[in-house]
Amino acid sequence: MYRRDVSSTRPSESKPKLSFEELADLVSTLQTEVVAIKAERDTQVDSLQETIVNLAHENELLKRRLYGTKTERLRTSENQLALGDLLNDNKQLQKQLDAAVAEAKSEGEKSSEPTPPPAPKAKPKGRRDLLLPRMLVDGQSRQQADGHHY
Repeated sequence: MYRRDVSSTRPSESKPKLSFEELADLVSTLQTEVVAIKAERDTQVDSLQETIVNLAHENELLKRRLYGTKTERLRTSENQLALGDLLNDNKQLQKQLDAAVAEAKSEGEKSSEPTPPPAPKAKPKGRRDLLLPRMLVDGQSRQQADGHHY
């Protein structure tokens, strides 16, 4: 972009020379661009370094899973076997519970004792609705009926 202003040809050719102020402006502009490019590069380098650290950590975890010691690999299957045993125990307990419920029902049917009557309800306490008839009275009919002005 600024290469057209900066001459790569020899000064003896017929191109016009830049003044001191123009050269100073050009130098300051180029310095500003260099600073911006360096800042962008530093940000990109930091991002890439962070990515490298994350990938190295992930790679190490994957290597542990793949090449871990034999005991580490067996722990998973041991847990799975223990889970299978728990499921079998759960099924046996459910069968015992079903048998106990069936036995209790059959004993309940065998004993023909009458069930006691439910206890009588207690008398209600507190405010009760009197269920009185309600009438709408507007202001004028009330004044006429009472003879008072409200």
